[in-house]
Amino acid sequence: MKNEKNRENRKNRKNRKNRESRKRMEHIKKRFFNCPGHKKAVLFLCLCLMIIMTGCGEKNPETAEPTEAPAAVQTTGITDETEEGENTLTAEDGEKTTTEDLPTAVEEGCLAPDIALYYLDGSSAALSDYRGKTVLLNLWATWCGPCVGEMPAFPRLQEEFGDELQIIAVNCGDSFDTVKQFAEENGYTFPIALDEEYEIMMGTYRTSSIPYTVIIDESGIIRHISVGARDADTMFTQYKEAIEDAMKSEPLGDAE
Repeated sequence: MKNEKNRENRKNRKNRKNRESRKRMEHIKKRFFNCPGHKKAVLFLCLCLMIIMTGCGEKNPETAEPTEAPAAVQTTGITDETEEGENTLTAEDGEKTTTEDLPTAVEEGCLAPDIALYYLDGSSAALSDYRGKTVLLNLWATWCGPCVGEMPAFPRLQEEFGDELQIIAVNCGDSFDTVKQFAEENGYTFPIALDEEYEIMMGTYRTSSIPYTVIIDESGIIRHISVGARDADTMFTQYKEAIEDAMKSEPLGDAE
C-alpha cells in the first residue's frame, strides 16, 4: 500500500509539473504573437528553450543512478588521495604504482641511501654531507594535500632543535617555478630540493607514496619512516618524538 501511494504521489507531481509547463508555454506564445517584431526573436528562443526543458524529463531521485566522479586531473603521474591521508602515484595508463611493484623498500635501521640534492637557491649537496646531524628528509609535492597540510610543522621543528636538526624537503614532480612560488607564498625558508623525474622517490627511496618522511641519525642510519600525514600539530608531535629518539641513539661511527 505504501509503495502504491508513493507511486501515485510521484505521478501527481509529474502531472502537475507538466500542466504548469504547458501554461507557461501558452503564455509565451500569446506574448510572441502580440508583441512588436523586434522582440519576437528573443521570445522565440525562450519558447524553444521551454520546449526542450519540458521534453527532457526528470529522474526520480529515489531510483536515479549515481553519477561517476570525473577522473582526477593528472600531471606527470599526479596522485589520488587515499583514506589514510597519503597519496599514491597513478601512471598515465591508469595503473596505480605500489611499493610491491618496486625493489625492496628502504627500512628503518639501515643506512640511508645517499642522494644528490639540488636546491632551489642553486646550491647542491649530498645527503651524506650532513653526517653529524639528525636529518628530517621529506618527500612531498605541491599537489599533495597531506604534504602541504603537514608542512607548517617543519619550521616549528627547526626552531625546536636549531642547528642539531637538518630539514631537507625534496619536491617530487613539480617544476622549479611551481616550487619556488609555493615556497615564497608560504614563507618557507628551509632547504627545498627538486626531484622532477621522481628519481629520488621511486628510484632511490623506492616509495610510491607521499608524504614520505625519513628521520636519519647523525651516523646516517634511518631511525624512523613515516608514510602519509595528518594535521601539522599532530605531525609536529610525532616527528619531535622521532627526532628525540634518533638523537638518543648510539652513533655507529663511520657507517658505510
